[in-house]
Amino acid sequence: MFKKILVIPLGVGVLIFTIWALNLALPGGLPLPLQLLLSLILLFPPPLLPLAAALPAGKVRTYVHRVGEAVTGPYLYLLILLVLDALLCVLSYFTGAFTVSLPVMSALTATVWFFILLWGALNARIIKKRHYTIVLPCKDGKEGQTRAVLLSDLHLGYFSTKAFLKRLVGAVNNAAPHYVFIAGDLLDSDMSELSEKKEAPTLLKSIDAPQGVYLCMGNHDLYAANDPSFYRFIDRTGFTLLHDEARSFALFTLIGRSEVHEKERMKQETLFQSTDGARIVLCHNPKEGEELIKAGADLVLCGHTHNGQTFPGNIVSKMKSRYSYGLNRYRHGAVLTTSGAGYWGPPLRIFTNNEIVILDLIFQKADPSVAKA
Repeated sequence: MFKKILVIPLGVGVLIFTIWALNLALPGGLPLPLQLLLSLILLFPPPLLPLAAALPAGKVRTYVHRVGEAVTGPYLYLLILLVLDALLCVLSYFTGAFTVSLPVMSALTATVWFFILLWGALNARIIKKRHYTIVLPCKDGKEGQTRAVLLSDLHLGYFSTKAFLKRLVGAVNNAAPHYVFIAGDLLDSDMSELSEKKEAPTLLKSIDAPQGVYLCMGNHDLYAANDPSFYRFIDRTGFTLLHDEARSFALFTLIGRSEVHEKERMKQETLFQSTDGARIVLCHNPKEGEELIKAGADLVLCGHTHNGQTFPGNIVSKMKSRYSYGLNRYRHGAVLTTSGAGYWGPPLRIFTNNEIVILDLIFQKADPSVAKA
């Protein structure tokens, strides 16, 4: 909620700066009607998501949330372009080296804005594949190998179409995995906002993984955590939800970690009791990766960050943590964070990708290591 509210003063600041810069650079200043129009455009979107979060469940909340998510990406890129326009106006005023034409600048801004959003929308339709070979310690002296696919952040909601789900299932099945791991955020919000309530479970159930599909909870899944229909939805998909619990397989132990925002969570020391061999942990948020490896994990599989989803979010995300994306070693183990198979809000990916991660897991008696294939 706090991060959503921060967009409001950001929009106000950009508005004030833009109008001031235009009044500086344009002869006679910016006409009042244009100032009012610009104010309406910049001040309308930011309160929508905080308002939706504060409203009770129902149709009004659903529509407000839907509009708020739909305009978030376009709004932020409009802010970036307006800041660049304003800087150009200030430079024009103080240097006198060139003049600013409002019609030309507006047309250029609108054109660049349109093509950025078009590129992002088209890129979001593509599901790319990343491939890693990971060598882990074997269990009970049993050497072997298997293949898994890691997914995260499907964010099934308003903008999840049958076409998206078919592309996703096709990409997973083409990888021919034995296991599929989902590192949280199956849903975008509560069940009332899922656009394909009937079709989605059927399509997801068609994922072909002989050893099963396993998932942990993500922060967005918590919106539906107290809704019985959410668990019925998971049952219909055939997925297995691991909530601070472990499943033992011939070559490894899989542990599903509860979401970091949950109030009652099992202690990490308890989580690893009665487990042996290679320990693979599904944990939505990579911020816990190092602590889980210290507690006994060999490989932590995460999502949550979306790799920033859109520029410059990918740069900011990487600056915040080295575990924000990709494969990173720590001590004897590794943290692998995927950018996610879906997206938050409207389908938009700029300088990041929707992806599935193919994991060829090799279990050996000695010298465990991690290598990218």
